[in-house]
Amino acid sequence: MSDGVTLKRSQAVRQPEPMAPAAEQRAPVVEAAAPRAADAFEAAKKSLAEDGGKEHLKRIHGSMELRNLMMAAKQQFAGAGLLEPEHLVLQLGADGHIDLSADQRDKLLGLAAENAEKAGQGMSERTKEVLIRTSLDAGAAGPTVAHLTSAMSDSPAEFGRITKSAVEAKGRDALLGGAAAVEQGRFKKLNLPTLGALGEDLVLLASEGKIDKAVGRNKEVQQIFRRLGMRQLSSIVLTGDRGVGKTAIAEGIANQIVSGEAPAGFENARLFRISADGLKRECNCPNNGGPTAVIEKLIAEAEQAKHLEPPAEVVLFIDEIHSLVNDPAIRDALKPALGRGRLRIIGASTTDEYKRDIREADPALADRLGAFDVGEPAPTESVQMVLANLENYADFHGVEIDGSAAQMAVELSKYSGMKRPRGAVVWLDAACSLVKGQIGVEPPAVIQLRNDVRQIEGALEQARGDDPDSKRLRGHLQKRLDDFTGRFKDMKALGEKEKGILLNLQDLGEQLKLAKDAEPRDQAKIDGLHADIKAARGELAELPERLYHTRVDAFAVAAAVSDEKGIDLRKLQQDGARRHRAMEQAVDDRVVGQKGAKTSALGQIRLAKAKLRDATKPVGVHLWLGPTGVGKTELAETLAKEAYDGNIIRFNGTEMMERHELAKLIGAPPGYVGHDGGSRLAEEIRKFNGHAVLFIDEAEKAHPDILKLLMQIMDGKNMRDNEGNEVDCSGLQIILASNLASPTFSRYAGDGKYTDPAAVQAGVDEAFARWAPPEVRNRFDSVDVFNPLSKADIGKILDIKLGQLAKRAANAQGLELTASAEAKAIITQAGFDPAMGGRPLNRALENLVQKPLADLVLEGGVPEDAKVQVVVKDGKLTFNVEAPR
Repeated sequence: MSDGVTLKRSQAVRQPEPMAPAAEQRAPVVEAAAPRAADAFEAAKKSLAEDGGKEHLKRIHGSMELRNLMMAAKQQFAGAGLLEPEHLVLQLGADGHIDLSADQRDKLLGLAAENAEKAGQGMSERTKEVLIRTSLDAGAAGPTVAHLTSAMSDSPAEFGRITKSAVEAKGRDALLGGAAAVEQGRFKKLNLPTLGALGEDLVLLASEGKIDKAVGRNKEVQQIFRRLGMRQLSSIVLTGDRGVGKTAIAEGIANQIVSGEAPAGFENARLFRISADGLKRECNCPNNGGPTAVIEKLIAEAEQAKHLEPPAEVVLFIDEIHSLVNDPAIRDALKPALGRGRLRIIGASTTDEYKRDIREADPALADRLGAFDVGEPAPTESVQMVLANLENYADFHGVEIDGSAAQMAVELSKYSGMKRPRGAVVWLDAACSLVKGQIGVEPPAVIQLRNDVRQIEGALEQARGDDPDSKRLRGHLQKRLDDFTGRFKDMKALGEKEKGILLNLQDLGEQLKLAKDAEPRDQAKIDGLHADIKAARGELAELPERLYHTRVDAFAVAAAVSDEKGIDLRKLQQDGARRHRAMEQAVDDRVVGQKGAKTSALGQIRLAKAKLRDATKPVGVHLWLGPTGVGKTELAETLAKEAYDGNIIRFNGTEMMERHELAKLIGAPPGYVGHDGGSRLAEEIRKFNGHAVLFIDEAEKAHPDILKLLMQIMDGKNMRDNEGNEVDCSGLQIILASNLASPTFSRYAGDGKYTDPAAVQAGVDEAFARWAPPEVRNRFDSVDVFNPLSKADIGKILDIKLGQLAKRAANAQGLELTASAEAKAIITQAGFDPAMGGRPLNRALENLVQKPLADLVLEGGVPEDAKVQVVVKDGKLTFNVEAPR
């Protein structure tokens, strides 16, 4: 049960009588409230006019659940505009606090657009008025979502009428149902020995607030309830990648039962989480009579629960269910019970393990345990899921968490190696731990003041003369020292006080977690700890200055990821537009020329980032043609580094010249030698979570069947490996590099351009048509012809390579290496060959600079940390060496 629901029961301004019919409750409440509502809104307007309602808005932002709701509404509905009341109503609906119809949602979106004042990061005056009214309603208890819902309902505006209607649609009793049920003792511990020994009752835990809130999965939960309600075949297995939230769906089912949102027949249901390994051991224990006897015990206890008051349907949730049913004896014991609906099970398994241990191992069992695919939630849904549980992490770690942390955690979840939302939660937890750990050291401001005091003391020690200037200086320094010492003492005392409060908060958070997990549950103790945490946070707010940074924001999450993964923090922190501009600039800086290929590849990435491309296909599919040494490989590597976190999957056509060698790429088919080896391509794509550059060099040398393989990726976002498993390829940038039409390129190569562009195009078209059939040619997003490099291009490449060489020399020998313009001209001339691209430059640089410099260093002619310049003397390259001073 969520804290928000509990508060609704205890703090709502107008409560119906518990035993009165719902229809009789609502009308008098609304009538009696009308004058008070008008007065309250007048008071809110007055406060807004006087001082902008600063104190009331501060109270609103001090409520984590309201702050998170506003952050979510801004992100999901307001976007670049100001936050409007209609956006808050929409978010109340999205979070399940009220029931909005599709027409009401559309109406609210239209009203928000009509009333929008301007674009901005804050909130409109209309929103401030509602929030101030919420604070006024709450009084000393503090504002909650329940108070906001009440204030919305009382507004005379259209959004108020919609809110009131949505509250009535959900029903006051349903809105307060979870808390009422707990207060009335509806969910008590059941005396079911076998189930109690093997697992835990998720519904009981949810009623006690011991499991996290689950949001954003209402559709899936309702579909599962429908399957559970069937007369036969009433069991199901949730399948999907690790981390997508299969267990969270089970917890969502428990929460819906507690809050009174479960369908008829399941309003008093119990969901027992059973360990697959524990049940397997129980079934195989010689003293228990074997699997059939154990399953019959479970069935008997499920039947017993139906005769309790109130009657309770029992459902089992078995995670990693494949590890249970891979035992043939247990499978055979389960099938009759599942087929006749005597036992209801929700299982969880990965797609591959379900296929191997259930569908393929026993099709009859698969009929009784049908798969329900759980996909990775969209980023916006994942943010909602993370936001729903921020308070638990804030209390446990003793920190404050900004809503932006949830957004960043979801965005960076790809670096965790896990799917959303679990990967996001891991990074949020890591960021909280990182910020929490900083409390153990002195604040930076205190350290800086201590250093200042020591510097002044040192200067005072040096000013020893008896002359008037020295005496004046000592007087000035002593005055500064007294001032800084006093400030240091005050700041150190303030830091110690803040540190004490923060350490107390951490201790209270750990006590709260233990209290929530304790059996039996001591609600009075939990309430007391909540009050202590609130009081400690109040002490922090009253400090004249905060010296410790304890707010977990987007920067803290990025820092945690950077620290663990070694990724440049600045890159993680850049927003989308700046990141894309930085990426384009980096590609331009590193790869000389070839504007057409750059534009094609970067354009596809831009479409993907803006979510305007077809999401069922890869990011881009490109064919790069041109002579050797013009930058095809360099551009592919640069794109991988700048746009795909360095993820590049490489293959060479010479590895797959024969048809049977394609098995290296896709894996051998079933029945052939090497089938168990898997697919190299599929494994590489999975390793990078589908976020990579797939680069096939010298593609024309591979067997033509490679194009048939690539067609399935070009056509849709998934490919099938040799075992029939699907691999998501929607994040790939596929690049085929080829020397097709190589004789044509050599014949017409000039200084930075082709001498006969029409002849080159004709040669390319002819070679392309011979190599690829029409159905393949039409699936490329672009076919880009790389130009030969000009002498000016070679000069730019030389600058890049000299910079790289200078960096190596500095790291190895401490040398400062430069080259004169005349020296660069000689190296450029030696390395220029229009037909061979940039590769001759590598040889020229090695022969003219690297090898002679190495000889000079080894012979002792260059001391460490010397300045070395490559210069021209008597028409030849030589070195000017300037020893360090």
